[in-house]
Amino acid sequence: IRYSDSDTPTGLRLTADGLPTWLTLADNGDGTATLSGTPDLTAAGSYPITLSLSDGTATTLQSYTLTVTNLNQAPQAGTALTPLAAQIGSEFSSSLATDAFSDPDGDALSFQLTLAEGGALPEWLRFDPVGLTVSGSVPPDSTANTLTLSLTATDPSGATARQSFSLELTATVPPVFTSSPLETVGETESYTYTIRYSDSDTPTGLRLTAD
Repeated sequence: IRYSDSDTPTGLRLTADGLPTWLTLADNGDGTATLSGTPDLTAAGSYPITLSLSDGTATTLQSYTLTVTNLNQAPQAGTALTPLAAQIGSEFSSSLATDAFSDPDGDALSFQLTLAEGGALPEWLRFDPVGLTVSGSVPPDSTANTLTLSLTATDPSGATARQSFSLELTATVPPVFTSSPLETVGETESYTYTIRYSDSDTPTGLRLTAD
């Protein structure tokens, strides 16, 4: 800021009204002053500022509006996505954490799910970008393995954030008998067959019946 007064070269007083907290006026006392500061990421908006220059008798005003433009901030990863699992030959549906991402600007985010290396999802795997659900019917001829998936959040300016998580495809192993039946018993003899069984992927909750 530069200022002068032809009939009062000294003793001028410069003030400013409407300054935001991050803006400071420094009068250098030589006919110049500096208005300076750095707005933070929450300061976007318009600020009406009025400079007042007085020689003690007359006052001159200079008014203008300072506009701070918004600097887009990229989405941020939030709650870590948990691993999912699905059985081969079965349907499944799982919901992803709705707070897995946030946007510092409050922008609405769009979502895309791909394989971690960037490839398209298998045809049997579906993703709902609105409800954030992963679902599908795993083909019975699939091989047990683990898929690494990548969820990308994008704001309206194109800035992105990503999180990866796993989807484990498991084969259903049927329960087995681990005992051999006692197939003969004499008349009037007591018959006892101690049955033993197990299930490697469902160790509890098995149901045994006899026909």
